[in-house]
Amino acid sequence: MCKDCVFTGPAFPTSSTPVLDRSVPLKSLGGSVTSPYWPEHSKRAGFTLLELLISMTLMGLLTFAIHYGFRLGLSAYEKGEQHLQLAHQRQTVLNLISRQLGSLAAYYSIQRLEEQPVDVLVFQGTESGMRFVTTCSSQGLHADGMLLVEYFLAPSRADSGTALVANEAPLPEDKALTGSVLTGLTKGPDDIVLAEFAEFKPDSKSIYLFEGLSEARFRYLQHPSLEPATPGFQPLGKKRAGLPAGVEIQLRFREASFGKDMSIVIPFHGANS
Repeated sequence: MCKDCVFTGPAFPTSSTPVLDRSVPLKSLGGSVTSPYWPEHSKRAGFTLLELLISMTLMGLLTFAIHYGFRLGLSAYEKGEQHLQLAHQRQTVLNLISRQLGSLAAYYSIQRLEEQPVDVLVFQGTESGMRFVTTCSSQGLHADGMLLVEYFLAPSRADSGTALVANEAPLPEDKALTGSVLTGLTKGPDDIVLAEFAEFKPDSKSIYLFEGLSEARFRYLQHPSLEPATPGFQPLGKKRAGLPAGVEIQLRFREASFGKDMSIVIPFHGANS
């Protein structure tokens, strides 16, 4: 220490020396000095309540838009699958009808009228149904023998509409046809034998081809033709009834989700010329 210097204060603080309170920031004492012992408290950044509400609203709208878009895409996919399935089902039924009618046979049953044997064409065609003999089965392309098939209109099982129904069974013997299928025989012009058929009725084995129809009808492309009787056989008349050239089946569906109107034209390859 310099010997020329005069010490005028105590070397250590006494009770009269002011002591700073470290719990009080220096700025509160009027100073501007910072120290690690008294760090300056910085302001922390945050969100206001309004900003939180806006953010939550935007997140909710975004979530709703994503969910709505997903549901819309899923609904469109399901509708597309339903349309494809419906189109496949309709095409399958149309293929079956085309095969069976395309394999239609002009089958003549030997019956008796006025104690004489006569040829009776086993074919019935009306606006509401048709009955015919074919060699094509609904279970496969070809049957073991002749089949008696019926297409007709009946009440739908699902709603109050109309359904196109099919009955299929092995062709009975000529004697068994009387009473079960053929209910009567009459003579028409030129002594042509005309048959009266039993009523169309669905049963437990019936196949419902189309349902939900509002309208359907069968339209035959030409009137039954006439052909000479087969050699060696003498029916009542010199001619017998023949098949039409084909049929047009017109269908109208109640719901237009996938095609409301449908029409199919099928020629009869077994028709007589």
